[in-house]
Amino acid sequence: MKKQKNTIVKRHKYIVGDTVKFKHAGRTRTGVVIELTKKDTGEATYTVESQRIIYPQLGIDGSNWIGYIITE
Repeated sequence: MKKQKNTIVKRHKYIVGDTVKFKHAGRTRTGVVIELTKKDTGEATYTVESQRIIYPQLGIDGSNWIGYIITE
């Protein structure tokens, strides 16, 4: 049985003002990064604004069950 890969990203890959594609509540959306944040575990997270709605604590590529930014 294979060991699962650790998906926790410690460094930010995007900067404030970048346009990103993200998944939240089962839907794919496009938005702009407005804030870089970190969890207590040191994981890099983002706050994204899309259509005047703010989505806090988004991870990268499935690292956060609430929502995540899709890297291509």
